[in-house]
Order: sequence, then structure tokens, then C-alpha cells
Amino acid sequence: MWICIGSAGAADDNTLATTHAHAGLPCMACHVENPPAQPVATETCTVCHGLGQGLAETTAEIEPNPHASHKGDLPCASCHRMHSASVDACAGCHSWGYTVP
Repeated sequence: MWICIGSAGAADDNTLATTHAHAGLPCMACHVENPPAQPVATETCTVCHGLGQGLAETTAEIEPNPHASHKGDLPCASCHRMHSASVDACAGCHSWGYTVP
């Protein structure tokens, strides 16, 4: 039996898990283990969100574009967190002030 526990069920939660739940995606749309034992791999994220040039085009209005990084294609979890606040991985060296969903 699959039971989703945690932030996806919290009404005032602003995590990506809640965003995905509101879009109608159950936990098992991304997690393959029951119960989940590992974080979701970048390859799972890219099925819906793309990678590389295609993903960079979706954020082209942001300057500098976080998905056209000089570091290449980074794992999504470098910035995006599903069950906690996302982080700006670029802030370790840069002060662009990205707001990361």
C-alpha cells in the first residue's frame, strides 16, 4: 500500500512536492520505490521538465540564465528540493539573488 507522508499534504506548504501534488501528480509519479528510499534522480525530472538547451529556453528571460550554467547540466537537486526549501547553488560564488522554486 502506498502512503504519501510529509509536505505534499500540508495546505500551507510551499514546497515542490505540494506544487506537484496540486498538479495531480501522486508521489509514485516520480518515486519508484515503495516506500521511497532514495531521492528522485535527475533523469526522472527531465522526463517532464527537459534538460540542456530545451530547459534553458524555458528560463531564457532570467539573466543570467540558471539553466545555461558554465558548470554544464547539473543534477536538478543541486538547487531544487521537493520536500524542503530549494536553494540557490550559484550563491556559493555569485550574488544574483535567484529565487529558486
